[in-house]
Amino acid sequence: ALDGQKTYRIFENLIGNAAKYAMPHTRVYVKIAAEDGDAVFQMKNVSANELHLTQRRSRNVLSEGIHQEIPKDLIGLAIVKSFVEIQKGKFWIETEADLFKAEIRWKLVDKKDDIA
Repeated sequence: ALDGQKTYRIFENLIGNAAKYAMPHTRVYVKIAAEDGDAVFQMKNVSANELHLTQRRSRNVLSEGIHQEIPKDLIGLAIVKSFVEIQKGKFWIETEADLFKAEIRWKLVDKKDDIA
């Protein structure tokens, strides 16, 4: 089961980042699906600035977690990663020039298997 407050914060940060950093008058694409036993959330958008400089920094922040000093523009992604992992999920991002992609995966659980 997911924690409602943490899950809200995950999506608030991702959507907030898209609104803050997306190129004006562009779209944000969101896909929510069940794939291979996982609940999958994917989001992509075009950033106002190229992300190749941020990609290396974000990869370091996301791999090392929130225990290091985090650049202000990446703290939301570090929180997302932390909250997803606390809830036994996986989170990763990809950047390609000005295209930002994020994906979250949580294992789907059959309700009858989850009853104690």
